[in-house]
Parts: sequence; C-alpha cells; structure tokens
Amino acid sequence: MPSAEHWIERAPWLLPPLALLALGGCTTLAPEITERALELGDFGSMLRFEAGSAVSVTLPSESEQPLPLYSVINLHQSGAGTVTLVPAAGVQINSDSPAPYQTKGANTGFALVKIGPDEFDLIEGFVGLDLGTGEERDDAQDLLDRKSVV
Repeated sequence: MPSAEHWIERAPWLLPPLALLALGGCTTLAPEITERALELGDFGSMLRFEAGSAVSVTLPSESEQPLPLYSVINLHQSGAGTVTLVPAAGVQINSDSPAPYQTKGANTGFALVKIGPDEFDLIEGFVGLDLGTGEERDDAQDLLDRKSVV
C-alpha cells in the first residue's frame, strides 16, 4: 500500500476529504430535503444529499455561525439533484470555478475549508480511492461505501 507521503505528493487535495471521513463520518439527508443551512455540527463531517431535484446549501457568515479556523465539510451529491452552495452576503469562496458553486452530477462533491473569517477554499472534483490497492477511482461512491478508512 502506498505511504502517506505518496498521497501527499501525488494528491494533496485529497487529504481534507479523507481526513474528514476518518474523523467525522457521514450524514445522509433524505430525498425530500432540498434546502439546508450549514451549522457548526455539520463541519468535520460529510453531508450526502439523495434528493432527486436541486438542493440549495447555505454557507452562513461568521456573524451568523462562527466556525473554528480550518473547519472542513464535504458536500456530496448521491441523487439526481445538483447541490448548489449559496454563500451568505460577505462570505468569500476561493475557487478556480466561478459561481454558482455546484456539484457536477451524481456521486460528485466538493470540500469547503475555512481559511479565515468569512473566507473558504472550495476543493472540487475529489475522486475515490481503492483503499486496498491505493489506486485512484473515478467513482467517489467507493470511498463512501468503505467501512474503514486508513
């Protein structure tokens, strides 16, 4: 199995999602949930949306919901409904993609990392790993289906 150093060099963007799943677990939201405001308890875990229609996820401002620096959350689309991140007024999202910040289809997602007051890095397009071989997989669902994460 490849070492941690292998993955740090090869795919540093993958570390926040892996660390998150190892520590915080995953909350699956029922298909009828199409709106969600992120809360303090959501950070350090993953929200998995099963909706068949569009989902709107609001990222609150620092004044509404103070979060510790480097808080991480993963948002994952498992159903047909695109997940759109809607930042509150004054919240800056750092991404190489312009708004709207959306998932790219079923079994895709992104991570948010708080890097300052009202400022988040958005890490898009993470892929799953076959944790037995260390090989990258196109199917992020594989990562979710694993019972143990190294």
